[in-house]
Amino acid sequence: MHKPFLDKNILILCVYKGLEGFCIIVQCYFWLYPLYNDRIKAVHVIQKFVLMSRTLLPSFSDLMSKENLSTSEERKAKRIKDVYDSFKPNPEMSVKLVNSNIFHLIMEVYRNTLQKRGDSPESFHIYDEFLKESDRLLDTWNRQKMN
Repeated sequence: MHKPFLDKNILILCVYKGLEGFCIIVQCYFWLYPLYNDRIKAVHVIQKFVLMSRTLLPSFSDLMSKENLSTSEERKAKRIKDVYDSFKPNPEMSVKLVNSNIFHLIMEVYRNTLQKRGDSPESFHIYDEFLKESDRLLDTWNRQKMN
């Protein structure tokens, strides 16, 4: 039997209302439906952000390592910077939604690149962790799509 997505507080409220048997299941299902949809949407956003980061962070690193950027490269670097500067993640959310510290890793890779610490052993380690974790998540999501 699979573990349903149920918040303890929601389940307690359903029981508190005095509903029994089938009524509890129906009540919880309809009451949770919007929350379940929000969770799916949130995970979908995380998926898109991870995929985008797999492309943007290496490009940003390449751009930041150059001495002189062309006008188009400066524009591209600024657009990537704008994406990550406007992203204010709560690292706990990725842990809660997808059981991963991926938000923390993405922001650490970005900060290291921004501060031009990309050649340090610590930066290589964090980038490697980001790649491993994003690969793990992408594999998990792809397996879920196949089911």
